[in-house]
Amino acid sequence: MKIIIILTLIPFIIYSQSKFTLQLNKVDWAEFDVIKPIEKEKILKDLKNQSIFEVIDENRFENLKSSFHIFDIDLDSKREVIFNGYTGGEESEEIFIYKKYSNEYKLIFKAFGVISKIEIPEIGLFNFQIFLSPCCGGYVNHIYDYVTYTDKKEIKFVLLNYYAFTTNLEIPKKISSKRINFKVSNEQYKLRIEPVVND
Repeated sequence: MKIIIILTLIPFIIYSQSKFTLQLNKVDWAEFDVIKPIEKEKILKDLKNQSIFEVIDENRFENLKSSFHIFDIDLDSKREVIFNGYTGGEESEEIFIYKKYSNEYKLIFKAFGVISKIEIPEIGLFNFQIFLSPCCGGYVNHIYDYVTYTDKKEIKFVLLNYYAFTTNLEIPKKISSKRINFKVSNEQYKLRIEPVVND
């Protein structure tokens, strides 16, 4: 009896998250998570009973509790809820910020990435930085600096700085703090159906 073994070679590409080489500050959430565990449980229970699961898998909620951080970011005596973690089904971590209105939490900010730095000025509110690593064979890292302010009791998020750099880029040890103004211009072009200049 002959046994025929057929080997089928299927070429494949492995897509994965690229390693981040630049050392960013790591947020010490313990500095902000000063609320008592029993209070956090109550807030998360209220949050769980609302429409939060449009963005977070209800079945994984219990395992995601450590990704929730609760503190007052706009000094209105009402604690906001910040989620930063994996929700399931996405390659990168996600960020959701919820604000409580009366008895209901509403999503006021969302983004992909990791909160890599938080600054709370003396005047209140908070500024934060997001790092987004490349996904699925990508090679460009992104850093976003946000500042916040209030307008008619609403928290507004403003993108202050945005940086992008390729993986394994060597970062200079000294970076000038001098700002340089520049302008990006896009030249006008026309779509051609033939490889000839027919303008």
